[in-house]
Amino acid sequence: MIMLILSFDSLDSNLEVDVIVVGDGVAGISIVTLLKKEGLSVAVLEARRIGSYVTESTTAKVSYTSSLIYSRVLSQFCKEFGLKFKDAYFTGFNKIIDIVDDLNIDCDLRRIPFYILSEDETKTDMLDNELNALKELNILAKIVNNVPCPFEKINKALVHENQLEFTPIKYLCGLTNYIDGSFVFENSRVLDIKEVDGFKIAKTENGSVKGKNIVIATNTPIYDPDGIYKHLDQVKSHSLGISLEKDVKDIFAVFNLFHTLRSSPSSKGEILVFLGDHRSIDNLTDRWDFYKNLRNYSQDLFNVKSFQYFWSGRDNLTPNGVTIIR
Repeated sequence: MIMLILSFDSLDSNLEVDVIVVGDGVAGISIVTLLKKEGLSVAVLEARRIGSYVTESTTAKVSYTSSLIYSRVLSQFCKEFGLKFKDAYFTGFNKIIDIVDDLNIDCDLRRIPFYILSEDETKTDMLDNELNALKELNILAKIVNNVPCPFEKINKALVHENQLEFTPIKYLCGLTNYIDGSFVFENSRVLDIKEVDGFKIAKTENGSVKGKNIVIATNTPIYDPDGIYKHLDQVKSHSLGISLEKDVKDIFAVFNLFHTLRSSPSSKGEILVFLGDHRSIDNLTDRWDFYKNLRNYSQDLFNVKSFQYFWSGRDNLTPNGVTIIR
């Protein structure tokens, strides 16, 4: 995979800024970029290296959809809420494009179709339900009967045109070049956050940062005064990086198996990023069984040259699939 060459010191003193950001993955550094554009002073505190952990293991697709999310939202909430949900998705999607264009970041950003399908023919009516929800919210998509490689045998899929993929580490490099002059600290795990006289104070082992506001951009919320974390389900996903005889050019989501597939550049050439086998961390057995499941499934689909990488990542999911915003 593409390695990050940027390096930052750890915090070893006390300082004061307008905004503290905890976590410097894609979310954290994107937020810092937007705050700097507004003229605010920012300090970023990262427990590990920049772009490690969640960003490091992401499938790196940028989309305003997530499998069958819109029919799920409309089945639980009113249309007004569905429109707000759509607007949030589209705003984030377009913001990535604006940032890349504005800062001229070379991060392999390209537009690509996103196919959603099922290998279980008894569940393909769910694609029609999703399309109806998309029409109600005025989101362009269509049902197709000719699905490209490697799912030629599937005769029905929902496709969103003009979705995106990019290389997250290259994106972060571009952002960190722009925010040069802001305070970025690696290996500076936040141990405690307190509120004192209207300010937030984030304490690390060797120093503290004081700010008027704080943004928690970590996978696991370390500052959770509202108890949001107890409403989240921790899920672990497993991924393979595979060299194929023939490259895959599109993004696929197999919703009945919750698998995602896309291509990605690497130091070993173009590889297929194949993510799946999502399991609750409370229900994990031998992790090698999950990688074997992905290996066997990929070998049924592709002419595999070799398996180059394997890794896992964690997500915090809400029970109804809707993001909690505080």
